[in-house]
Order: sequence, then structure tokens, then C-alpha cells
Amino acid sequence: MSFQIVPGDPRSTVIIHVPHSSREIPVPVWAEIILDDDELDRELDAMTDA
Repeated sequence: MSFQIVPGDPRSTVIIHVPHSSREIPVPVWAEIILDDDELDRELDAMTDA
């Protein structure tokens, strides 16, 4: 992964949202998910910027 953090003006009230398109769920997280596959797909559709 490659990224760079560029600090802005500390007086700025602007928040920037950087969209993401990843639907990958790390293996350790799978055990914590209580949704079935269909429910998870719908949730990922709603949460992922595609």
C-alpha cells in the first residue's frame, strides 16, 4: 500500500473523504461477522464506494 499524508492548514474546518472500493475482509475479521453471505453482500454494496 502506498499513500502520503499531507497536513493542511490547522485552521481549516474541511474534512476530506477518500472513497474506497475494497470489498476485502481480513480473515481474522470473518469470525466476528454475524451476517450470512447474502446479508454481507448487501451491506458491502451499501458501504463500498463503487
